Amino acid sequence: MKKKKLIFRVVLLVAWMCVIFMFSMQNGQESSSTSGKVIELLGTILHMDLTHSTFITTISFIVRKCAHMFCIRNFSLSYGCVN
Repeated sequence: MKKKKLIFRVVLLVAWMCVIFMFSMQNGQESSSTSGKVIELLGTILHMDLTHSTFITTISFIVRKCAHMFCIRNFSLSYGCVN
C-alpha cells in the first residue's frame, strides 16, 4: 500500500512538472492571452469589467505573479509529498 501511494505521488509530481513546462514554453503573446482569460474570468466572478480598466497593466502583473506563486507552491507541496 505504501508503494502505491509513493508511485501515485511521484506521478502527480511529474504531471505538475509537465504543466509548469508547458506554460513556460508559451511565447509572450500566448502568455498574455492566457493571463487575459484569467482576468476575464476574475471580472466575471467579481461582476466587473477588468479588461477595460485603467489598471489593466497592474492587474495583469498581479495575475502573473500569483500564477508563479501558485506553481511554486504546488510544486513544493508535490515534492514534499514524495519525501
